[in-house]
Amino acid sequence: MDEYLLIRGLVSLILILSVFYSGMVFKMLGQYMEKGKLVVFVQMIGSLLVVLASIVMGLAGNSLKSVFAIFAGITGTFLIIHPLFRYRLIKFSKINVTQVVLVLLSSAFGHFMGLHGIAVLKTTGIVSLLLLVQSLKSIKLADPLLKILLDVSLWLLVAYAWLCNPAVRYVGSCSYYLIYLIYFTALLLWFFSAVIIYEHLRRWL
Repeated sequence: MDEYLLIRGLVSLILILSVFYSGMVFKMLGQYMEKGKLVVFVQMIGSLLVVLASIVMGLAGNSLKSVFAIFAGITGTFLIIHPLFRYRLIKFSKINVTQVVLVLLSSAFGHFMGLHGIAVLKTTGIVSLLLLVQSLKSIKLADPLLKILLDVSLWLLVAYAWLCNPAVRYVGSCSYYLIYLIYFTALLLWFFSAVIIYEHLRRWL
């Protein structure tokens, strides 16, 4: 099997598991809200859309499928975090806003490099993931150590947003895989934290 496809498959698996466990955490919180069953259903749909969007973004390139992926990613993220915002279970800090702005600016950098559609795609995908990780970190029941790990994950995603644009031109090279390792590490930290938070909530709630 081509090593590139193998690595992408592994990363996609970690991404799916990260979104799944984060969705389970939000599901446990959602069931205690007004109209809890509806909130949980909406969040699960949102989680599926984010996973689908992230996978399509990795495979579609610059095409009509990419437009669908952008729409699905934004819609899915909104469906997941909106109920939590509404009931004030999560909140974003100035640092979180800065991280989102930095990722959005990376799109302009990609545009400058001539990667117009690809830069927008990657930025949209990373912003969606960034918002999910930020939402998980802002849960008051999260352990301080896990919040540190999620902080590291967030900044790694920001770094990857800037480095992935020039790396696109060197797919398959050593430097490309080193940059991709940043993304993989960010997902691993998110996955580990999501699993631990889920287990804690399952015992407490």
